[in-house]
Amino acid sequence: MSPERFKHLLTLVGPLITKKTTKMREPISVAERLTLTLRMLTSEDDQQPLAFSYCLGRTTVSHILRETCIGVGELNRRRLDRILWNLPHCLGATNGKHVNMKCPNNSGSLYYNYKSFLSLVLMAICDSHYNFTLVDIGDYGSSNDSGVLSHFIYGKSH
Repeated sequence: MSPERFKHLLTLVGPLITKKTTKMREPISVAERLTLTLRMLTSEDDQQPLAFSYCLGRTTVSHILRETCIGVGELNRRRLDRILWNLPHCLGATNGKHVNMKCPNNSGSLYYNYKSFLSLVLMAICDSHYNFTLVDIGDYGSSNDSGVLSHFIYGKSH
């Protein structure tokens, strides 16, 4: 594997396998975790010799291998989600829904929507497997989808 390809893979999978520093110890670096996993997957060695060569416990190596493989699998799943619907840069489908509600005191017409009832707006993003990935609830019913989207964390322009 070329150094450029390794760096690219590290930037993709790194956020999924990063561990936090604790008061007890520094975590094993993301680069070392990925290197260890790639070495295990490309060799015929058992985990014990790998643990010796990295000066780590066998259980630690086992956990690193499992977590890194899960991270790569998650990365692959996200990539497949984009390929599944032939929308390569699509992160999900966005839509708004008016949720019927009772009128709060002194709210005026803020919650009165174009469908002629009182509501809150629920804005959500779903992935290709119909799982919610982001949800925002609470905009006034008088707001339209584009107005809600502009306040939605994902719709903000920076």
